[in-house]
Amino acid sequence: MSPTPTLAFTAPSQTDLFAELSQECQRECLDTAQYCQLLGGTFTTPQVLRLFRECARACRTSLASLAIGSQLTQPLLAACRALCIESARLCAEFRGTSGKHKQFETCEELCRDCAALLDALVDGRSPHSAAVAAA
Repeated sequence: MSPTPTLAFTAPSQTDLFAELSQECQRECLDTAQYCQLLGGTFTTPQVLRLFRECARACRTSLASLAIGSQLTQPLLAACRALCIESARLCAEFRGTSGKHKQFETCEELCRDCAALLDALVDGRSPHSAAVAAA
């Protein structure tokens, strides 16, 4: 058995923050997928619905991986980060083309925050400096 890779998780507060934020992001992405279905039209393409659902699953899986100390935690966190970035981008696009939708605004904000925290956790920076850099 090979050793578990060393991650930048040095303070329990970073792990706790990720646990809270990833759960919020997961819920929000699932809610956004449902919201898209209610809106219909271009909001319900398979690619759109799949992205929000994949982001939610990635948040859940990353948190579970972290909790058990999996050797795959780092690549899972990177995949989660990528999906959060893409989900935030799509929410921003939808807000720009279809008027102000609070659901897209909230999802975009949570996904951006989650991606910034994932940057910090994987790179060893403090979550605060990552959030400031993302703003």
